[in-house]
This record gives sequence, C-alpha cells and structure tokens, in this order.
Amino acid sequence: MSFRTGNGPLYEELARELRNRIEAGQYSESGYLPQERSLAKEFSVSRNTVRGALETLRQERLIKTIQGKGIMLLDSAPGEEKICEYVVLSFNTPTLSQFLLVMLHELEYQAKKHNTELIYMSLPSDSEEDIMAVQRRIKKRNTPLGIVLVGRYTCPLLEKLRQALPQPLVLIGDVYGTDSRPAEAVVSQVVGNDYDKMYQAVDLLLERGFSKIGIVGGPLEEIWGKAYYEGCRAAFTEHRKNFLEEYYLFSPGYQNLEEASRSFTKMLIQLFQYEEPPEALIFPAELSATVQIFRKFNPELLHENIELLGIAFDACRRDFPCISSDPAEMVQEALSLLTLEHEQRSHLGERRFTKNSFLPENVSQKLNKAQNKQREETLA
Repeated sequence: MSFRTGNGPLYEELARELRNRIEAGQYSESGYLPQERSLAKEFSVSRNTVRGALETLRQERLIKTIQGKGIMLLDSAPGEEKICEYVVLSFNTPTLSQFLLVMLHELEYQAKKHNTELIYMSLPSDSEEDIMAVQRRIKKRNTPLGIVLVGRYTCPLLEKLRQALPQPLVLIGDVYGTDSRPAEAVVSQVVGNDYDKMYQAVDLLLERGFSKIGIVGGPLEEIWGKAYYEGCRAAFTEHRKNFLEEYYLFSPGYQNLEEASRSFTKMLIQLFQYEEPPEALIFPAELSATVQIFRKFNPELLHENIELLGIAFDACRRDFPCISSDPAEMVQEALSLLTLEHEQRSHLGERRFTKNSFLPENVSQKLNKAQNKQREETLA
C-alpha cells in the first residue's frame, strides 16, 4: 500500500494514514471506521498491526470503540468533545519568577476556556541525557498537539529540542545569551515588543516636558536589554533631545528577584544622589515594591513630585502608570501557532510580536493626602 514509507513501525505508519483520512473527512458521513478485519484486508496487514494503529488513535482521542456498534470517531460521538493536550516545558526559570507565574496562570485560564489539558514538565539542564528523558516522558503521553516553552532558552538548546522533539514547539519570550535575534527563528516565538515599550515610555515623558529621565534598563548582552536601550535612544533622537547617558543604568537582570531588588536599590541611590537628580523614573514594574519601599525610607530622594512609569509584561493595574504587553495575547498567539504547526505538520519558525498597552495608575487603590486625613479623623 502507498501508506508505507519505511519510517517507523508499520502500525505507526497505518495510524498516520488513518489519521490523515479522518482529518480529510473520509469517514465523516458514517462517523465510524471500518472494522478491524476490513482494515487488515484493505491495507494488507495483520490484525495485530491494525490494533496497534487503532490504539494509537485511541490514545490521541480520535476514536472510541462502542460495544456492538464499532469504532466511532470522537468528533461524531454525541456529547463528546475531544480534549487537546499540550506540554508546558520550563527551563532554567526560578520557581517564583514573576514572568513564569503570570504565564502559567494565563495558560491555565486559556486551557480551561478551550477544554485543553496542560502537562507540566521541566528540563533540568541542556544535557543530551535530560533532553532524552523529556522526550521519553512526552512519548508516554497521549500524543500532545504541541509544546509551549517558557524560560531562559538559548538558540543552541532550542536547536537540540527541535531535532529531538517532533511535536510543534513555541517559545513564549525571547532567547537568552545573545543580544540579537537570528534572522530566522529556531522555533516559533511569541515575544513582547521591548523596543517599543521603552520608546513609548520615553516618548510619553518627553512629551510631558521631562528632560532628565532616570532609566533602569536591562543588560546590553541580552536581546531585551539592548532593545530597551535602543528604544530609549530612538525616542530622544525623535524629539531632538540630548540623551543623557549618565541617567541610563543597566541592571544585571532579574533571574534572582532578591538580588535584583538589592541591585535596583543601589541604582536608585546612585541616580537620586546626582547633583541634578532625575525628574522622572522608568523602571521594570516587577520591582515596584522596591520603589515603594525606597520612597518610604528615602522621601527626600524619591519624593512625590518625581514621575514614575513602569515597563511591565503582565498587564496588571498598579499604583503608577505602566506600559505593558498582554499575557493573554501572548498565550493566544502561542496556542494559535501550535495549532498551525500541527495542521501543517512542520516547524514554521514564525515570530510574532504582541502589541503594548498603556495602563494608567490604579487610582481606586490610592488615597491622596486629603482622603488619608479624612480616614484618620473617621477612625479617631
């Protein structure tokens, strides 16, 4: 039969042929596959081979055996809804990483909406042994439709995963260990537009008349850190304003939030002890608690007249304005890419950027001085 390619066990090749026929609608009129005996005769294979192929399709939840009726397509079964399964594979990501927590929360939310099951796995290292262990674990699942990657992945590691895992792969976020993206993505990606975030933030403050703007960016050796820096310079150039390098500080990154907070505090002290301190501050919103603590204990440095503007990835309303990407859009785009790669049965290597939004401060959670005084008088 033409379905034989010589690649893999015969039952897997038969399962692939039957799957293609099901997806093409060949059996949609009756809603049933032919009986085992008929399939064995049609494809000139043993009934054991047919049973192996049917078991594969059963694990993929494409078919269901109904006693006395036959092999029913699940899409045709009344009241049955096929459940998709995706693997979420994290690598080198701290347990309490804000980015990880936000993305996992959004993945769970989207999964419930679409009757999708998520299987969580972690990749301990980039060794061949650990990659093969993940490969074996995935093979034991019901053939997941795709794999969502979250964490600090490098291009060489993504290349290894693409070769080891046949399922569609989509990375949420940028690759690490490089200051520029490859012209062609190693795997499909969904990323926030960090260049545009910083450009919008600086543009907004320049429009409001601020000239001395303190900025805490990212490490220049990483894509997002370089994007922040270039977006900042572009905004100053567009406004024909001098870019004051001394007001732009490079953070070492946020792999460890406690260390990042200490480093950020030192940078705030440096900025606001200048002879001419900044009139406004742009900073990563995930370090907002550090800003609030610093302001509380150093009101003479970071006083109330200094404008605060955060750059975020979680679209949460805070007590100060933010420019943020939307995790809901990032997850939707990631699942859309996985579906597309599954349908086309190929790694597309497509890169999609999400739009940014300006989020005003959450005034409902703030109390001005008059409100504070009124509340204190009421409680007295």
